[in-house]
Amino acid sequence: RGYSVRQVAGPLGSRVSWLSFSEDDAWLAAARSDGTAIVYDVATGSQLHAGQMQSGFDATHVDIDHRSHLLVLSGQIAGGTGDAQIWHIPQESPMLGTPTSLISSPPRDGRAGLYWLSAAPRAGLLASASMDGEIRLWRLPKAIVLDARPPLLVSNNLYADGDHVVDVDHDRLRVVSTAQGAVTPWLPLPPPIAFAQLVDASKTLVVVARTGLHVLDAATLKPRIPAIALDNTPQRMVVSADGRFAVLSFNHNGSKGLAERIERYDLVSGKRTDRGEVAIKAPLRQLQLSDDASRLFAIGPVDGATQVFDATTLQLLFAYPHDPSQPVMSAAFSRGARYLWMVTRNTDDTQADNADLIRVDLHTAHIVETRHVTGVYPVGIAVVGDKPLLAGRDRLVLDPGAADEHAVTGLHGGEATTIFAISRDGRLVAHAFGAGVQLYFATDLTPIGPPLPTQTGTLNNVSNLAFSDDGRHLLAEIDPPLISHWTQWPVAISDSHLDELRADAALLEPRDAGPRVLAMADAIERHRLRSSDPGPPRALQPQPEFAVERWIGADPIPARDPAAGPLQIDLGGVYNRAPRSTMNVMNTVLPAMNDTPFGLPRLDGVDYDWRGELEMRQDGGDLRVGVKYHFTPRTIVRGLHVPPVPIAAFHVLLYAPETIGESSERVYVNVRLHYRDGSQAVLPLRTQREVKGWTDHDRPTPVGWTQGEVSHVLGLVQQITFNNPRLPNPHPDKIVQTLDLETVKQQWSTPVFCAITAEPVIAGRSSRMNPKGMTANAPARDKAKP
Repeated sequence: RGYSVRQVAGPLGSRVSWLSFSEDDAWLAAARSDGTAIVYDVATGSQLHAGQMQSGFDATHVDIDHRSHLLVLSGQIAGGTGDAQIWHIPQESPMLGTPTSLISSPPRDGRAGLYWLSAAPRAGLLASASMDGEIRLWRLPKAIVLDARPPLLVSNNLYADGDHVVDVDHDRLRVVSTAQGAVTPWLPLPPPIAFAQLVDASKTLVVVARTGLHVLDAATLKPRIPAIALDNTPQRMVVSADGRFAVLSFNHNGSKGLAERIERYDLVSGKRTDRGEVAIKAPLRQLQLSDDASRLFAIGPVDGATQVFDATTLQLLFAYPHDPSQPVMSAAFSRGARYLWMVTRNTDDTQADNADLIRVDLHTAHIVETRHVTGVYPVGIAVVGDKPLLAGRDRLVLDPGAADEHAVTGLHGGEATTIFAISRDGRLVAHAFGAGVQLYFATDLTPIGPPLPTQTGTLNNVSNLAFSDDGRHLLAEIDPPLISHWTQWPVAISDSHLDELRADAALLEPRDAGPRVLAMADAIERHRLRSSDPGPPRALQPQPEFAVERWIGADPIPARDPAAGPLQIDLGGVYNRAPRSTMNVMNTVLPAMNDTPFGLPRLDGVDYDWRGELEMRQDGGDLRVGVKYHFTPRTIVRGLHVPPVPIAAFHVLLYAPETIGESSERVYVNVRLHYRDGSQAVLPLRTQREVKGWTDHDRPTPVGWTQGEVSHVLGLVQQITFNNPRLPNPHPDKIVQTLDLETVKQQWSTPVFCAITAEPVIAGRSSRMNPKGMTANAPARDKAKP
């Protein structure tokens, strides 16, 4: 009853030799006699990876595991020799990723039958059988993708101990031990849990949750000091490695445009320790501490500056004003923070294959060296010791222009990034490029083995890398589009004695090709083998589901926060994008929503209920509140409820992109108010006034948030900014009943609405909202003209 037949697509030609379902019946793997394998989603019949998994033998058997994403393909080559290959299926993504062939697999067996290999992924084992009666057990590769999710926002200082990571799930967090399999209990915190950073050799956890800065014991999650109250949700945070202080930045719209206010907090006393206001023209590209936590640099926008501060006092030590046509793209401290290296690039891509390197002596606050490097399109820079390491689109160059210059050229097959990690002893360099991370010897950039696969979807990117203090592990933070996660590789060079390595090699590949007498492993051999066994995979720790209002496909819209009040207009019923929603770049103006503070953030004094996004188009359909729908951009959204109190203004948080830039003022999108007496008013959002025009010479517009980490990672000039204009109500004496959102006909209009907050009328005063949506007096913010 209810059975149906569905044909799945596959290449024509070779016959299917084996089928296997995953442990949860969600995936189907097909092996073909020509040595290929394909994996399908059972529910949809769609292929889960780009291309085919091609082996060099006739495939006869396949095993697939959904949890670990491992596929084991086995078969024979000529003469009856058994062969096998292990693949990792990429994470789900709208743009299919390519499977990764792992270098580890059982060696060929010269006496194998057709079905000589079988996998038990949940036990982490492979079993091989030879025709002469020999049976061997093999340990499957350990998963490098950890069962833990990073926080929403990326801190540019990442520390690793090779064991502990923080696991964040919307409104709670815990600390996970990857080696011991131990976890702390979940600690509930108010979302957004923006930052969560393990410091002090992973003994201390520093967290920003909504507008609270928490310093917790990492083993118990008990507070070390009372939570520090913040005025707003910070845009950025960096923490010293010893956990003694943190520096945070906050967006602020002033009379001169957007700035980021820099504040320093002592995490032992719980007090703010900077002297006076430090405001930097924003949005920033990068905020970074030196390795000894003595200095801090901030890179501003193309028309801003790169500035260096004393990390204790926030006193300005050096400033380099940007040339808007050749701004600083990236910078890095030398070890000990004696020098700062900067790299600039022409904003005209046709002239950008020339990098200028600038070295600043921070003891004298003077530029002491410049280098012009031709033929390199610069993406970013790192420093190995005192030598600059330049990352280009297709190459790395260590100490460019110097007598001992070393280069790695011909990098291809993915996006270049400026994400580096340097081991504490200075021997190794890790660099993220495309879907992999390559290790190099720091002295001459000699590659160490093949790239370490991140095993992610096509749209994911590595946003952070860090070696553990002992250099034996490398930790990576992987950004969405789907679910962000931690990846950790063991990278230690083997310290086994040469005789032990020879014994292992002889066991794996016996040289005697003639008749053999099989013998049971003796106690010494069994002990030697099992002592190096990492053991079975760690059992999954169940993650409790956070409260969900509704689902958009398989993606949840979180339930409305109890702290949200009636002044935070409820958009939960009209969102067509969930926090984890990811779209193909051809179907959306915002493919992924990473670096976004979902929850109830406070931005520039206003609380926003931000739990998803509503993408609209000038040629979409009409959407009324409460109508069940799938993702479709809409022209109009009608009937959003407004609380029955006098409203002074509406604060609208949205992303309003342009195709080629708009230098003039025009209406981009309208907010239509319906009053209780039947009258209406239209509040326009105009380019160059309330929303950006996306030209090189924009007038200042109010900005609430910047999705800028990907710009730093990939070396992009432009950052995604979310405007937060204040729209005054022309009739504050009337009660607003509902409001509509309307795109503009016959003109480019693709707004993405995040949240709307109503500002109530308070006689003689401007107002702000506290987390419960009630009113609180505050100084008036610079107001947009009505």
